[in-house]
Amino acid sequence: FLAGSILNILREKVMKALNQKGEDTDLKDGMDFSLCIFNSENHELQFSGANHQLYIISNNELKSIKGDRMPIGVNAIEESSFRTHKVKMNLHDKLYLFSDGYVDQFGGSNDRKFMYKRFRKMFLKNASYKMEKQKKNILLEFETWKKDFPQVDDIIITGIDFSETMFSSG
Repeated sequence: FLAGSILNILREKVMKALNQKGEDTDLKDGMDFSLCIFNSENHELQFSGANHQLYIISNNELKSIKGDRMPIGVNAIEESSFRTHKVKMNLHDKLYLFSDGYVDQFGGSNDRKFMYKRFRKMFLKNASYKMEKQKKNILLEFETWKKDFPQVDDIIITGIDFSETMFSSG
């Protein structure tokens, strides 16, 4: 299966569970979602995203791979098939999946949203550290940014370091 095919199947099951038939009167409930499949034999990563993207840092450069602008479930626009992006991963590349809660958080000196430009810089700044140190730095930056503002949304960030163990075939 390709990652995009799995999201297509998941969308069908969600629509069935919510009794959505793609009609104008249907509730537009759904979810944003990311799916990655890694083949350790050929080092290929498949990514498919429903209103999500992923970042890959390789050789101190950040690449953003955008998913499709539609949810899992009925959308306000006509659904199309989810795309599968394929990327060759290298030893020590870093991959990051995330929700939009961090970038939408208000704070800072001007009471503004964190935004994606600052988010990308944060990952690049921390990419040379081990994942545990990155986690601490990202949490500290969030709390410093947020100050006394309430948290506006859920936040999830998943980081993966493609180490030697992910590249062994035994």
